[in-house]
Amino acid sequence: MQGQVFSKFTVVYSCESSFQVRHEVIELEVKGDNRVEIPDSFKEGRIIMMVCAGDVSVLNRLGDRAFELVD
Repeated sequence: MQGQVFSKFTVVYSCESSFQVRHEVIELEVKGDNRVEIPDSFKEGRIIMMVCAGDVSVLNRLGDRAFELVD
């Protein structure tokens, strides 16, 4: 039996309560078929849009300028 393998991923998501796009870098388990499993505790209240391998530098997100104008 092989041990668990974890890698760093950037998850892009939106909260169910707002349209603002956010991202977070987290360690996720990589399954034998190279699929990642996002824990239910992380998915709760979030709409997952994208999962990227590694620590991705997000330079601009949908709505960034619109929210800057409102502030």
